[in-house]
Amino acid sequence: MPTETATYHFYRQPFVLIFTCFATGILVGQFIRDYNTSIFLFCCFSIVSITAFYRDRLKGKLFFLFAGLAFMFLGILVYVNKANRSEVNRFEKIYAGNNPYLFRITEISKSGSAWRKCVAEMVGVYNGDKLTELNQPFLVFLEQEGLHAEKGDLLISAAEISPIENRNNPGEFDAVKYWEGKGIYHLTFIGSAAYRLIDRTEQGWFETKISSLNDYLSQVFERHFEGQQLGVMKALVLGDKSLLDSETKSSFSNSGAMHVLAVSGLHIGLILYLFLFVLERMSSFLSKRNALLIVIALLWIYAVITGLSPSVIRAVFMFTVLAGTQLFAKKYDSMNVLFFSAFVLLIFNPLYLFDIGFQLSYLAMVGIFVFYGPIEKTIVIHNWLLNKVWQGTAIGFAAQLMTAPLSLYYFHQFPNYFVLTNIGMMAFSGLILGFGLGFFAVAEVGFLAKIVGFFLWFILLLTIEFIEWVEQLPGAVAYGYTFSLLFVALLTLAFFYLRYGQRKWTFVGASISILVIFIVITIERNQNMHQEEVCVFNTNQLIVSIKQGNEIYCFYKGQEKELNKAKFALESYSKIYPGKIHYQSLTDSSYSLKLSDEHIEIKHQKGFYQLEVNKEKYAILYKNNDLSNVYDDLTIIGLPYISSPVDVSLKTGSYRIPLNQAL
Repeated sequence: MPTETATYHFYRQPFVLIFTCFATGILVGQFIRDYNTSIFLFCCFSIVSITAFYRDRLKGKLFFLFAGLAFMFLGILVYVNKANRSEVNRFEKIYAGNNPYLFRITEISKSGSAWRKCVAEMVGVYNGDKLTELNQPFLVFLEQEGLHAEKGDLLISAAEISPIENRNNPGEFDAVKYWEGKGIYHLTFIGSAAYRLIDRTEQGWFETKISSLNDYLSQVFERHFEGQQLGVMKALVLGDKSLLDSETKSSFSNSGAMHVLAVSGLHIGLILYLFLFVLERMSSFLSKRNALLIVIALLWIYAVITGLSPSVIRAVFMFTVLAGTQLFAKKYDSMNVLFFSAFVLLIFNPLYLFDIGFQLSYLAMVGIFVFYGPIEKTIVIHNWLLNKVWQGTAIGFAAQLMTAPLSLYYFHQFPNYFVLTNIGMMAFSGLILGFGLGFFAVAEVGFLAKIVGFFLWFILLLTIEFIEWVEQLPGAVAYGYTFSLLFVALLTLAFFYLRYGQRKWTFVGASISILVIFIVITIERNQNMHQEEVCVFNTNQLIVSIKQGNEIYCFYKGQEKELNKAKFALESYSKIYPGKIHYQSLTDSSYSLKLSDEHIEIKHQKGFYQLEVNKEKYAILYKNNDLSNVYDDLTIIGLPYISSPVDVSLKTGSYRIPLNQAL
């Protein structure tokens, strides 16, 4: 009977329902900022549920409805408690813009640059001599010249704190949503002369040992590797991406291997496989139970070595639960165990739900559990080696199927050769991790260190060459995708119906839905590919781009430092509106472009640049100057810091002039 099957699945996989309802509550909690309101709602529903339960003895679907609503309200309560929006509102009322404040560094990046990104906790704000205590995290970019700040340092500063805001340039990453997902709403830039050390908390014995071990392992790599290979090695094995240059990151991203550079589920899964492979060779004197216990312990040791970052903790915990279930449970459901681990993590920190790494890691695992079997069975290969390659490819397909919609939503690009990349990187990353971990064991044994180091050097060389080769293949990356969260949800549901639909109409409906969504996406992408416009970017320097056809002409004011900023802005822009980018530094000269039927000219004037697009004239103001009574025929555009009267301010976003409407 269909009803019995449905009920059985609910009981066999209860945490699928629990997690879904709890996560829904977290999403709803974003709109309920008051902690007291969430408690009131939860208590009211609890009273109603208990009354209904004892009155009617809830059965069947009614029970699942009330249970689901209970976990949804619990999600609201946990989120509102963690997000603590009321503390943010309190800070904004207390902080006047120039008050000195105390803050403690809770996280600090490993970057060796002059400015280091930190997450800090606001300890209190001074109003005169009175310190008003607070407990609110915020983002700090700290100049490290002179004093080298460390995790745990208590500092004082009066540098201005401002809300995190998006510049709203095309293709730009949504920083507001990203940091809100971590409970952070404000940021500040503090120069070396603008802060002072108040107290330095000595690290505990455990933290000191872990920090020393991490430094030692980094030095081991630094003694034997350098340049690009050192950066890739430290990223793959230790999770330290501070030495990766932008070109290397771009190559890995364009080839579909960027996930390899972050220690997460893939690394932990590979390490789990490597440890099990080694311990299986000792099966004559080591039981399966003891082997799993040793592997779990080794995974947590590795997590500690890599700094216990949130992504590593999530991945290790997930695999610990999966491995532990095999150890202690005679019968278990892998999907239920997976969602149990996700539920526990969200209880601990509901903000994980908004973390991109959390979302992609769990979606990849869901894809593997749901789609790997059917995909792997489509081709039967009798050769052992080729079958292993096909199984790895099937895993990549299954994971990509679930993560692709969300990846397109966040990154607007798709690596067309991801299958080829995954096949290569499964081999290369496994060898690098295996030899890398083994390298630590022989690092102090001279001749062995040289032998293992040579193999590692050679594998790293092949890895980088392989990634760069894939990147150079024709059509390696497809740009121009503007995905919506609605499409992400619809496409994910359609994939599930395609897999689990028990009736013909559900299969047909899911297939039609997927086809329609892909048609809509293709139409939108085609429109983006052929977008023609002039765009004035919301940046503190002048950046103007002109796109026509497959060409993008970027004009920027400044020299090499400003060129890097222009490249950063145009790289994001070109992910949505692709084209070959040409850069030109603006000086006091005039620049004229004749693009088919379009005529565009940029002239330098005193304090502004005059932009003419097919006889329509614009003044881009980069110095405070009142032009309103002088140039009546110009549309005055002011850079975000301009306080003079303007027709268009870039404070709220870029200004775009469609060429097909400028005629």
